Amino acid sequence: AHKLIIHLHKTKCMITMSIEDNGKGIPKEKMQSHKSLGLLGIHERAKQCGGKVIISSKQDEGTSIKVQIPITK
Repeated sequence: AHKLIIHLHKTKCMITMSIEDNGKGIPKEKMQSHKSLGLLGIHERAKQCGGKVIISSKQDEGTSIKVQIPITK
């Protein structure tokens, strides 16, 4: 990848981070594999905070990761 975009946005009830690149993409099998510890770690940490993760990727077009964490008071 030679392009990376990172956004961090906070509202009263949610923190959202999105990361996008224009790299080679992640094959679907690897995104769903139990051996993809980095991706599993992202999902587990978000889940611990009551959040969610959305990962999308297209071959030769790049990957997008969006993490949403609710703000609790």
